[in-house]
Amino acid sequence: MISKIRQFQAVISAVLIAVLWLTPLAASGQDLVAYSSIASGSSVFVFRNAPRAAKRVVAAKPVRTQVARLQTVTRIKKQYETIARANPKPQRETIVTPDNVPRIKSLSPEKGSKVLAGVGEYYIQQNDFENAIDILREAMTLDQKNTAAKLGYSEALALKGNDLLEKNKPNEAKALFTEALANNSKNSAAYFGLGEVYSELDQTTDAITNYEKSLENDPKLTEIYVPLGILYFQTGAIAKADEMLTKAIAASPERAETQYFFGLVRFSQGRYDDALPALQKARAIDPNYAEAFYQAGETLEALKRPGEAVAEYQNAVALKKDYFDAWFGLGGAQYDAGNYAGSADAFAAAKRLRNDNWQTMGGLGDANLKLENYDTAASNFELAITLLTRVKDFNKETAADLYSKRGFAIGQQCPKNQAKFVPCQWPSAIKALEKAVELHENPQWK
Repeated sequence: MISKIRQFQAVISAVLIAVLWLTPLAASGQDLVAYSSIASGSSVFVFRNAPRAAKRVVAAKPVRTQVARLQTVTRIKKQYETIARANPKPQRETIVTPDNVPRIKSLSPEKGSKVLAGVGEYYIQQNDFENAIDILREAMTLDQKNTAAKLGYSEALALKGNDLLEKNKPNEAKALFTEALANNSKNSAAYFGLGEVYSELDQTTDAITNYEKSLENDPKLTEIYVPLGILYFQTGAIAKADEMLTKAIAASPERAETQYFFGLVRFSQGRYDDALPALQKARAIDPNYAEAFYQAGETLEALKRPGEAVAEYQNAVALKKDYFDAWFGLGGAQYDAGNYAGSADAFAAAKRLRNDNWQTMGGLGDANLKLENYDTAASNFELAITLLTRVKDFNKETAADLYSKRGFAIGQQCPKNQAKFVPCQWPSAIKALEKAVELHENPQWK
């Protein structure tokens, strides 16, 4: 008899805690309504329009692909060489073809150095940087005061370094760029080469510094706008990123990467209507650009157009099966569009890729709550709570929300359990709801 009384008291406690916890939520638009009587042993409330636990996950930092990096190196190098040919630099020796070289030993060191410097220029024009470096080094040895030889040597080193970058050998290239700048502190080719090296090594500050110096020494190198704008964006310098990428789009609007990062800049500024066309153009230019589809989905979600966002996310995961952020985004968009089965499937796919993300578990719990899969919902809310509360200084309101949903899901499972002659898990429900009240930071609850 005592046991039955205690059980009944537990049910009463659960109901009281639920009502205390949920009434303010109903007042603020959660739409809480009565469900059944205490005597039935069932829950006394339901959520009609419960919001999902996490609106969005923090996506991975957008990065440039290796292919994009190498393409940038090629474009900058080509632009540099075109500019150099169209605008011969002062203090450079007149070209001397190897066939017209007199016997160097018969000349004074100064004249011999001058001739060799001209031969070095010839090899630079032929893109034979190995011979250019050797000849110009010899010219410098003959006459250490030969400025033309020194400048030519610096350029040959930088151009050879950029050749190595195109072959994806940044560490070898770095030494050549450093030596090039030691011989000419205004060598724009060496600076943009070092910018690429440091960008590859994720040394962003050094990369930005070297790109800026390259532009300072040669403002016509407009191909630098894209990598520099991307680095500004990645470091949070949005205004500078905007400036660079706007210039880049004006110069070359048909590049998918430029449109993509320009869209990211507009998205980060909250200018979603401006971000969307850029992202859509990026994925139109490159139909395999999974990140552009994903970000278009994020933008459509921000514009409250979840039905359209679903298609973008679906394209992203079709292109990259292991794209966690896109699976998460798809789960959220499906939920917001009212397709709870699709939402559960997408969050489950995200969970398979990463089982350490509380937002994913919360989203999976929310979708299953809508599908009335209460046991599954409760277990996922429990996982979400475990992962969230491991985070230092976790958000207590968020944790309280997860605890309340877990308690609610356990209570809603009770009628199903009773139909199978399985005991209701009221102690677990009570514990979850009590924890929700404990974590809730509104003073009126204390």
